[in-house]
Amino acid sequence: MLHIFSRAKKWLAGIGLGIAGSAIALSASADAGTLPSSPIKKWEDVVTVLKTIATWAYQAFFIIAVIYFLWGAFTFLQAGGDATKVAEGKKRILYGVIAVIIALLSTGAAQLISSSLSTAAGN
Repeated sequence: MLHIFSRAKKWLAGIGLGIAGSAIALSASADAGTLPSSPIKKWEDVVTVLKTIATWAYQAFFIIAVIYFLWGAFTFLQAGGDATKVAEGKKRILYGVIAVIIALLSTGAAQLISSSLSTAAGN
């Protein structure tokens, strides 16, 4: 079973390196004399960028939390009566549930912060 996770780690590392390499290649191919204009022109744009970052972070965290929960469930089901693996699976399931709850609460916090920033900007 461990070789499956080591393969998954190698696969994810390969994807990460591919994305990073693509970003480097794209940035290197851009004309060095011209810089792209900033997407932030006024205060509302700051709020929009922060909302976008929070949305991406939430989605990534939520996906990782669900995967961790499923990994715990898989470990629990494959324990075969081994008490340490059962305990390990239960612990992962618990941490996965806690992470999902935190991810769900973070959307509320992001909306609260966004509305506070919008109010502070005078909107």
